[in-house]
Amino acid sequence: MFEETCMGKDVTFHCSATNNAMLLYQRFGFKPEEFILDFYDKYFPADTKDCKSLGNR
Repeated sequence: MFEETCMGKDVTFHCSATNNAMLLYQRFGFKPEEFILDFYDKYFPADTKDCKSLGNR
């Protein structure tokens, strides 16, 4: 999760920890706030052939 203040409002979003975009977000001042282990497991069945890391799709 990342957080940044924009015109008096907090902005929060999430991305996969393996997503290269994390470096870009950090350049714009966003900071990692939380790492949630196995976050995508609750959205994909255990036997899925799809990648559980949305950053690698």
